[in-house]
Amino acid sequence: MRIGTIAGQPAVTGAGCVTSLAVIPWRFRAALIRAYNCLMPVGQLAAACAMRTERRESGGAEDECHPRIERHIMDNQSRSDQDLGTRNGLRLRRLGRTEKLVTELGIGGHFTVGPTKHEDVDRRVGELHHVLDQGINYWDVQWEPEEEASARVLRERGDEVVVAWPLHGVAEQLANGSLTAQYVIDYCHDHQKRYGLKRIDILLVIAVGNLAPGAAVFEPLIEGFEAIKKEGWCDYLGFSCHEGPEFAISALRTYDHFDVLMFPYNFLYHKADEELIGLANDLDVGMVAMKPCGSAYPKGGLLCWAYAGDELAEGLEPYLGLGRPFQTAVQWVLRNRLISTTVPGVHNHQQIDELVAAAQADWWPDNEALIEA
Repeated sequence: MRIGTIAGQPAVTGAGCVTSLAVIPWRFRAALIRAYNCLMPVGQLAAACAMRTERRESGGAEDECHPRIERHIMDNQSRSDQDLGTRNGLRLRRLGRTEKLVTELGIGGHFTVGPTKHEDVDRRVGELHHVLDQGINYWDVQWEPEEEASARVLRERGDEVVVAWPLHGVAEQLANGSLTAQYVIDYCHDHQKRYGLKRIDILLVIAVGNLAPGAAVFEPLIEGFEAIKKEGWCDYLGFSCHEGPEFAISALRTYDHFDVLMFPYNFLYHKADEELIGLANDLDVGMVAMKPCGSAYPKGGLLCWAYAGDELAEGLEPYLGLGRPFQTAVQWVLRNRLISTTVPGVHNHQQIDELVAAAQADWWPDNEALIEA
């Protein structure tokens, strides 16, 4: 038995029969796809695709290979090298298969936590307007105060930004098997009505990375998303992974429904370099680097919580003489051209302006000293 494609659709072949996966109950279908992807790592898939191309060009018989890899493996490197222009001096990068062009510096949420936090929604609205005025066009939105502030700006200037809107509560339901498509539909309808949003770009499932690799069955989520997408409220599906990359790797190998992936990535914690970034790039999944300033990775890391501005995080004082630690951290992330954008948390106009200046600048000579320290 093997899994391939028939007329562009997944199918099981073997023992003289051909069966479309569409007629197999989704619980068994997910298990078959998961087993197949576990048995054939990405490198082997790429090799199989290359062999198929060679056979096709020589007139020989073709072998089936994983459609995602076949679609994207041949041109992933050329995509990362493209010059896509700038927006107010900020370089634009392609957000994977969404084909959206986003500024390499985005903005994260969580303005109510961290050393320079505040809880003033009106002030946050002003900060978000300033973000747009500076040319930044990618937002990662989080819980209610952030949702309210973001919605107020989006209702006025939504055409200027690509927004990832949070879908909370899914991780817990995935863990206990209670997730339904109706939960996703009701959640989106509630936010659509509550915040007066006509549409969003990305529905981002929050914090599923603490689940065991292969444990989640995403079919109810995908079914709910497809219903909302058909209504025209959102276009793309993504998820965030706050822990190690193992769960994200498993999910991407099993499901070809995710357009965007957000994961922790910084000079203190860059385990995603080992496999996840290469896999996501091969599958043309847009990559968003969160926690570029360190946050809690590793636990008790150097740059704690969000961008700390003048109120420095504990443990940072020995590195003050090296200058600009937070800007350096963001510049380090931006050196990876496979990352579409990064979303540091910001709490005031000064922090926004300093990070914009850092993103616009070249790699500073004294950055290496800070990174090595």
